[in-house]
Amino acid sequence: MFAVLSRYTNSFRYIPLGQSKLQLNTFRFFNSKRLAVLATAVLIVILLLATFHLATPGISHRRDGGTKDWSFESLPENVLNAVDWSRFAYTQYATNAPYLCNSLLLFETLHRLGSRAERLLLYPSEFEISLDGTDSQSWEGGLLKKARDEYNVTLKPIQTMDELFLLPPVPLALPRAYWLNSSNRVMSSQLLLIQPSEFEYTRVSKAINAAAPNDFDMEIVNNLYRDNALILPHRPYDLLTSEYRNVGNHKAYMGSEEEPFDPEAVLKEAKYLHFSDWPMPKVKISSRCLRT
Repeated sequence: MFAVLSRYTNSFRYIPLGQSKLQLNTFRFFNSKRLAVLATAVLIVILLLATFHLATPGISHRRDGGTKDWSFESLPENVLNAVDWSRFAYTQYATNAPYLCNSLLLFETLHRLGSRAERLLLYPSEFEISLDGTDSQSWEGGLLKKARDEYNVTLKPIQTMDELFLLPPVPLALPRAYWLNSSNRVMSSQLLLIQPSEFEYTRVSKAINAAAPNDFDMEIVNNLYRDNALILPHRPYDLLTSEYRNVGNHKAYMGSEEEPFDPEAVLKEAKYLHFSDWPMPKVKISSRCLRT
């Protein structure tokens, strides 16, 4: 037998005479740091197992020890039917054939599980797909057709802007801010084609560090490159969403008053669409800001 008297981390131990070596070793173990390390490790494992168990998706734990399934399938049919599923969508952007194959597998799974949300697939415009119901000649077109016809996927071709990389080398190429007064020659900073340069990087860095409180990216770009940048046509490289609320006056974007503004054709030809519709907030603004 042994007795232990302890107070905080300092302990006084009384070991009666006649104890065996095994008793002494056992006593030392239970009063060593190894026991504390072992106990801590066991506690961590228990906490991790408990956390994993409580975090199991779709399961809600009750005080009586039972569980209730809150998965999609458990929701009442009237609740599911009351949801406007057109407000939600699974979106995939397939930039090449292997990614397209992976996207098709995902859409097949969603279709098999009965997902009600919309499905949208963005893909390069050079992927050929038959629009008249005939079989496509390309492997990519066959996958796109399968996604559209069998898995109810909305297809949206995306145009590349690779042609910009073939322009003559200049420090900066960008479109003008067509929605502002043209006489001021203000350039937009939404789409920038940059020629890597240590010299230009140093110039821009100094301008950023010396910027006034109301100087933003457009001010810095215009101050540095107003007279020595290559101007890209804003059509089709810079379209604002506010253009669709500018009723009856699209001269600035179209370039003339004679050409009619076809909303669908303009959106289809645009290669870059910028969300800007003052005084409406941008889509990245949180819902809390939208309510205030």
